[in-house]
Amino acid sequence: MPKGSQFKRAIAKQLSLWWTEGERDDVIWRTQNSGGRATSRIRAGKTLKGQHGDLCATDLCAEPLFEQVVIETKRGYGQWSPLDLVDQIPLSEKQEAVGQTKSKPILAQWLAKLEEDRKAAGARWGILIAKRDQHSPVIILPQDLRYTLCSWIGSLDCEVHIKVRYAIPDSPFIWWDAIPLGPFLDWCSPRFFI
Repeated sequence: MPKGSQFKRAIAKQLSLWWTEGERDDVIWRTQNSGGRATSRIRAGKTLKGQHGDLCATDLCAEPLFEQVVIETKRGYGQWSPLDLVDQIPLSEKQEAVGQTKSKPILAQWLAKLEEDRKAAGARWGILIAKRDQHSPVIILPQDLRYTLCSWIGSLDCEVHIKVRYAIPDSPFIWWDAIPLGPFLDWCSPRFFI
């Protein structure tokens, strides 16, 4: 699987094919500057529709998905794991007082950024698609999204998935599910988001 921007492009194509049920690979693509343009405009007190996160609709047919979700993608970054959220060493009061985040696990930083982008976009859910080196991609989504999908589609028949409860700054605790991306896309109907 490719690195960095190549990974974003590969996921965009995979999601495009999923969204169009195999008909097109070009309805989802990378946002401008990987969401950086939206972040810059927010800091300037301006808005920008459809450019939050790493991926966006490039065709009207995919816009319903991005009205519901913000999608971030991450590739590499060493040996991070969802378990990092469980066994992390907490920041000291002094570190928190100065806004230090360095000792927070990289996954915690990604989830915090995802939640910030989700709020700015006005989306209902944030989704992270990540891949560690020498591993398959996973989709990390809020548990309430998975439960809503289960009530609409039926149970997810997946051998393994991980649930982690994590508090993002300025947000309530959120239960997150990490699921292998392939089985998730096989199970999840894109029609749910329309």
